[in-house]
Amino acid sequence: MSRCGNSVRHRCAFSQLAIAFTLLGAHTTLGAGLPGQWTLWADTSHGYVSGNYPCLAISPATHEMYESFQFNGSGTPIGSPGKVWRVDLTDPTRAFSLLPQTGFALPPVGGTNPQMNVFTMTVNAAGEPIVGCISPATTNTNDKIYRYDKASQTWKVPTLSVAPGGQVPALMPNAAMYNLVNTPDGTIWGGAQFSNVYKSTDGGKSFSIIDETTYLKQTDPGYFPSVANGQSYAGAVYGINVDPTTGRVYIGTESAGGLYSPDGGTTWHPVDNDYTNPNSAMARITNAGNVSGVGITKDGKVVYEGTHGQGASPVDDNIHLWLVDPVAHTVQSAQGIPANMLGGQSVDQIVTTASGQMFFQSNTAAHNPDGSNGIGGIYTSSDGLNWTQFNAGINETITNARGFFDFNGKGATGSFAVLGDQVFYETSNGKIFTYTVPEPAHAMTWLVSCAILARRYRR
Repeated sequence: MSRCGNSVRHRCAFSQLAIAFTLLGAHTTLGAGLPGQWTLWADTSHGYVSGNYPCLAISPATHEMYESFQFNGSGTPIGSPGKVWRVDLTDPTRAFSLLPQTGFALPPVGGTNPQMNVFTMTVNAAGEPIVGCISPATTNTNDKIYRYDKASQTWKVPTLSVAPGGQVPALMPNAAMYNLVNTPDGTIWGGAQFSNVYKSTDGGKSFSIIDETTYLKQTDPGYFPSVANGQSYAGAVYGINVDPTTGRVYIGTESAGGLYSPDGGTTWHPVDNDYTNPNSAMARITNAGNVSGVGITKDGKVVYEGTHGQGASPVDDNIHLWLVDPVAHTVQSAQGIPANMLGGQSVDQIVTTASGQMFFQSNTAAHNPDGSNGIGGIYTSSDGLNWTQFNAGINETITNARGFFDFNGKGATGSFAVLGDQVFYETSNGKIFTYTVPEPAHAMTWLVSCAILARRYRR
């Protein structure tokens, strides 16, 4: 072939290579939709009881799943509060068994008060469940954190202490242990209602209580009174999550928007690096109140759920999702979220799989009473910014105890659990569904094509 012919062939190869990388980039960055659907994994026939506000936790080390909930569908408490079920994920029968309740001394609640039960749950490195409980604010002396000790098969109340310099009026939360999460290094973090961050480095045997408001006043004395509602304290810590790469701890607060600690809770700062400027690019996360959802993207960005903040758009959307870039110092409004879809403090669990796919539950109807599709249910995203509905395979419609017509009644505890790229999701009528994020087959196809084209070019 002539040199001109080689030149044409090379240009053609380069063109195909460029197209391949363009399509690969489009697939890997913009594709928020997912193939397939959720499949039923277990239901109450496997030995556990259904209830509203369910919560799941999985131990990657021991391949155990734990399940609990706050109250039953009628809004009345389950006969004996403090019930947690366990299943071995390798058991093909998926038979759940009730853990012993020895040491789980929650007082009974009469009438239709749904409080005083398990509200959130995580596991330690040994696969032992750590649960956070809720109770009426008038009973703030009750224990609200328990650890199940496998050796003795009893529930233990952890030892609590105040971190240096903190001003903590009471060791236990006065209303609820609102959120518990664990990190790859075994640290357990908790957010309390109505104040303080809890940290355990010994698997939940003891917790140090961190007064983030006092620490923040030391590092950023000009932040209070906060823009969110003019208060001089952070208030309840509704949301908490940890970046597994940087170790940064991010919290969502009742009164002070989004805060973070870069050093394991020793110091705290506003996420907004320009908070004294009313035109700050991050003003939305400073103005936000009742921030109850905190998620971490694969590349270290933060997804917050909270009130829209002053001057936010769309103005008719009281609760919204926001994507925060802590490096570029920007806040973007999440796309694909219908206006007025989210309920207050309803998204306290935004989960991310090993490959970076994110999921959250909107606490809004996925299906209307007539069976038609609603605007809510589960949403998913590959980048934290662009979200799409993903309810395929879950077709239930029930009314939860709070009056929302909803297929799961998730409310304020969350019912996702993640094991690698497998996601488990529990509905309030006792069904656990699962979905495994597929490997990026299209990306692999294009990479192979690129390798073939590159080889041809070398010839």
